[in-house]
Amino acid sequence: QEAQTDAETAQEAAQAAQERAEQAKVNAETAAADAKAAQEKAEAAQKAAEAAKADAEAAKAAANADREAAQAAQAKAQIAQEAAEAARAEAVTAKETAETAKAAAETAKTAAETAKAGAETAQGKAEAAEKAAAMVKSGMVLGVGTGSTVAFFIDALGKRKDEDGLKLKAIVTTSNRSKKQLEGLGFKVSELADIDQADLTVDGADRVANNLDGIKGGGGALTLEKNV
Repeated sequence: QEAQTDAETAQEAAQAAQERAEQAKVNAETAAADAKAAQEKAEAAQKAAEAAKADAEAAKAAANADREAAQAAQAKAQIAQEAAEAARAEAVTAKETAETAKAAAETAKTAAETAKAGAETAQGKAEAAEKAAAMVKSGMVLGVGTGSTVAFFIDALGKRKDEDGLKLKAIVTTSNRSKKQLEGLGFKVSELADIDQADLTVDGADRVANNLDGIKGGGGALTLEKNV
């Protein structure tokens, strides 16, 4: 009876041990599954970390690229600004050049008009001098004035001397300038004290009225002009 009891007890113990073994097996399998799941999670986490690292590097590279692009854009903007300033400076220079050219053109126009007027005046003086020279006759005592119109008159006298054989009894002048010009053309100029009266005196007037009243003697040869 005791042996049977011991056998039953041993059997119960064996059964309990078997149950514990089965439970331990289940626990081991569960632990293995958990370990495997944990490993998979760890691998997934590793991959996620690597992906995050790659994203971070990509973001960093993109940031660098953006920074370089921003620097390049800034450099282009600087170049564009400098080009705009240069273009503005060129525009100012072109405007100044155009204004200078315009002023030069106006000056040239004025000079041309002045030259034209001077030429017309010179032509008029030359024509008047030619007509006055035609009034001079050989054997005269001639008084010669001074000035730009008289210079034409003296040249006309020299022409008549060479072409017509004009010979004068005496010539007196109102200035050294006229004297030198006459002597240069071969005329002998007398002193004012050597003559009593001039048959004809030719000089340019400073002012002439409509009734032909003239004014002469506003310059440096005033005294000689009055005497001649």
